[in-house]
Parts: sequence; C-alpha cells; structure tokens
Amino acid sequence: MSRNTQLNGAGAQRPGKDDDICPVCKSSRYLNPNMRFLVNPECYHKMCESCVDRIFSQGPAPCPIAGCARTLRVQRFRQQTFEDLKIEREVDVRRRVAKAYNKQESDFETLLAFNNYLEDMEVATFNLLEGIDVVATEKKLAAYIAQNAAASTTQKTARATQERNGHNAQTPAHTQQALLNRGADVSSLTAHEEAQKESTDAIANGRDTAGQK
Repeated sequence: MSRNTQLNGAGAQRPGKDDDICPVCKSSRYLNPNMRFLVNPECYHKMCESCVDRIFSQGPAPCPIAGCARTLRVQRFRQQTFEDLKIEREVDVRRRVAKAYNKQESDFETLLAFNNYLEDMEVATFNLLEGIDVVATEKKLAAYIAQNAAASTTQKTARATQERNGHNAQTPAHTQQALLNRGADVSSLTAHEEAQKESTDAIANGRDTAGQK
C-alpha cells in the first residue's frame, strides 16, 4: 500500500472515478463540482446536464451512448434518485405496473382470484425488467389502463346521474311544501279580510241602531 493511499484512506474518492465522469463528453465532477447527471427512463443511460441540453434541446434525438438506439426527449430526463440505476429502473417499472393493476381485494369474488391477479402483476413486472415478451406485456398494461379509465368514467357518470335523480326527487317535495305554504297564507289573508268585514258590518249596524233611536 502506497504512502498516499495510507494518508488518504482506502475509501477516499479518486479523481476521474467512473461514476463521476460523463460518458458522453468525458467531463469530470472532480473538475466541475456543480455537474449534475440526468437519466432518461427510456434507456437509463446517465449523462451530464450540459450534454442533455446540447443534444436534445432542439427536439428528440438518438441516445448518444454507443449501442443504444432509443430516441430520447429532453422532457423525460430527470435527476437520478437511486445510486444504483438497476434499482432506479425497477422502481419506475413497478410504478407503471401498479398504475395498471390497481384493483383491490374487494373487487374480486374470491381470495384465489385476487392472488392470481397479484401473481399476474408480478409476472408483468418480471417480464419488463428482464426483457421477456415486452411487446405483449406492454399491450396488456395498455389494455388494463384503458379498462381502468373506462370504469372511472362509468362511475363518474353513475354518480352524476344519482345526484341528478336525487335533486329531481326533492323538487316535487319542495314544490308541494311551497304550495301548502302559499295556501296557508291565502287562508290567513281570507280570514283576516272576513274579520275586517265583520267588524265593519258591526260598526255600521251600530250606527243604524243609534239613528233609529
């Protein structure tokens, strides 16, 4: 072990470490401490932010990493969350699959049917991670997502219809109550008018009687 290694420690960061070098422009974080690395979920190849702006700011372009034929868009680049890109990719895949397989145990008649559903979800995740039957798996995910969207639309329509029917059912009751209230007001007014008429007649009769005397 060299004297420099003993002084700096075995775990000290080395200038030019592979994880700190952009594979496209070969710039090093050792010389540029503010360098940020971004990844695109299309291929998960890491490159510095400057290369992303330079290559993809004018529109979609092929990934500059040798052997990768994926077309990338600048909008999909993001900062790496996990140090291990395999974990980064697996987390993204599981999120996508969970978005398609979003049913709960209560949606199934039996526990066996729900367990089969969960197993099918794990198979889809494994296929995407390992590159097995990717086209068929992607079609299945797209079909599930479309079904979920249709079911959501149906539920919203049914809820709106129920609320509208409830409002319409309440309207006759309100109308009937308004008519009853109006009838009560008319009856009260009529009784008041009759009382006034009786009072007026009584006064008139009293005057006639006094005149006759």
